[in-house]
Amino acid sequence: MRATACHAAILRALLVALAVALAGASHAVAAETGAGLDARQQALADQDFRTGLSAYSGADYEVAFSHWLPWALRGDAKSEAALAFLYMRGLGVPQDRLVAAQWYERAAQQGVPIAQFFLGSLLFRGEGVERDLVGAHMWCDLALSAGFEPALDCRQQIAGTMTGAQIAEAQRRVVEWRKAKGE
Repeated sequence: MRATACHAAILRALLVALAVALAGASHAVAAETGAGLDARQQALADQDFRTGLSAYSGADYEVAFSHWLPWALRGDAKSEAALAFLYMRGLGVPQDRLVAAQWYERAAQQGVPIAQFFLGSLLFRGEGVERDLVGAHMWCDLALSAGFEPALDCRQQIAGTMTGAQIAEAQRRVVEWRKAKGE
């Protein structure tokens, strides 16, 4: 039952993320996560992200991939998270949870809540990566504290499988991560 609830939270998160992106809210994330892109490059990355999102919405996953990959390689966090989802679901690319986790981690490190949530979910389930309850709790906690409400269910499920010491370690890592990011 727990895995089903976590998977339901993941699907809800996907729908929320797509709705936010379609509403144009992804621009705010881009402004914060452009990882060294200048204003002109970020504008191009945003344009390609939207073009890729339109292709994704039309189930043309290969075209979406072709718009997101160049910017993900340059550190655009939105594009990194989008590529991760394609790999996680096997949309237009071979399904590869390890590659998905690597892209999610890149975006998560830049503070993208949906990437933090999906990375935490993969770590919790041990899909494509070694199961890591402390890391899973940490990433879901960060996503939740950034306002990504679907992370609450998974964080609670994760906490239900952890010892008090593991939860304390996850909380310590959250504090460390925030300090490193200047929060």
